Amino acid sequence: MMEDKKIERLFQEKLKDFEMQPSPLVWENIESNLTKKKKRRILPIWWFTSGIASMIVIGLLLFPKAEYVDENIPFETKETITKQNENTNIVTNQNNQIKELNTTPKSAEDNIIKPKNTPVVVQQKEELVVSNKIATQKKNPLKSALTVKGFKADGKIAMKNVLYDALNLKTKERELEKKDFIAEVSKENEKKEDQSNNSKWSVSPVFGILTSQSFTKTSAIDSKLSQNEISNPGTIAYGVNFAYQLSDKLSIKSGLQVQNMSYDTENVGIVASSVISNNLENISFNNGSNFLYINATDAESVSSLDLSSSNSLQEATLTQDLNYIEFPLELKYQVFSSGTIQTSIISGFSTLFLTKNNISAQSATFSENIGEANNLNSINFSANLGLDVEFNISRKMRLNINPMFKSQLNTFSENPTNFRPYILGVYSGLRYSF
Repeated sequence: MMEDKKIERLFQEKLKDFEMQPSPLVWENIESNLTKKKKRRILPIWWFTSGIASMIVIGLLLFPKAEYVDENIPFETKETITKQNENTNIVTNQNNQIKELNTTPKSAEDNIIKPKNTPVVVQQKEELVVSNKIATQKKNPLKSALTVKGFKADGKIAMKNVLYDALNLKTKERELEKKDFIAEVSKENEKKEDQSNNSKWSVSPVFGILTSQSFTKTSAIDSKLSQNEISNPGTIAYGVNFAYQLSDKLSIKSGLQVQNMSYDTENVGIVASSVISNNLENISFNNGSNFLYINATDAESVSSLDLSSSNSLQEATLTQDLNYIEFPLELKYQVFSSGTIQTSIISGFSTLFLTKNNISAQSATFSENIGEANNLNSINFSANLGLDVEFNISRKMRLNINPMFKSQLNTFSENPTNFRPYILGVYSGLRYSF
């Protein structure tokens, strides 16, 4: 008995300052146990201890340790729940011990040593209640319903997005098909244009307007007329040209052209004379022509002549007409292209074959062919330089305008007057590619 009192005093001293408010659930369990009718039995203490051990073993067998871990809970929370499950098992076992103690008769209660960690058991039980509330809140059916509704709403949104993406995909596919069709048509057109542009050969009829002039203001007929005025009436050229495309920008062209040239020597005095006649050294006169040719503006020349009424002086114009067949050989290099307009530089030379050589005299009272120049070479050459501008009419047809400068070389076998002719002309034609 003395030992029992010492133990009780020891508990009193240790628990003197300890205050703890157990939860209502604990008090309800205690009150229900107190109201039960207790059968006072005197049992040996080894029965009591063996019963407790048996209940512990049965509890462990009936309630094995199980750990439920929610995959949606973070790692730290999983560890906390595992620990709470372990504490729940401990509290359950200790609860069973308390219930067994409450059902024990008073006489036996005095001989039983009370556990020292009872306050800890109560605290752990309260923590268990709190954790159960938290778990209950987490598993709230309303929240679960909202989650399901939210999932359904997300599913609808996802379905709408899928349908929208499918429609967009079909629309994009149609657009791509249209673009592919347009691209194919464009490629076909480009291919046709390339094929037309890749045509190597082309032919062009040519027509030109020319003017024949000289670098020196002298007469080509005779040095006596070098002081006379020289005029250049307009003439024409016509023919056909062929071209072959060497590269994208370079082509070679040739052809055949008929080229007319004309020079007028004005203010020439003509006197019919049987004594002195046909005095122009570079003209081969026709038979039956007997004229004296002087500069009508030269008063000394006129006064030195013994003119009678029968051989009066007439003022006339001497016209020299020359025709050539031209074979040009030129290179054309494209320097500018805008799709509809192409500009090229042309350079080369031509071979000229003399086909017509005629000199005539015209006055107020007569017009007569007096002969031809005797100092012309039958073959001569010219150096050519020009600009070619082409306008696209169709894939194979182009209109070209071609201003040209042609300087004649080796025109005269003898040239005492140093006459140096050249031609300025504007040629035009329709070029057809094939």
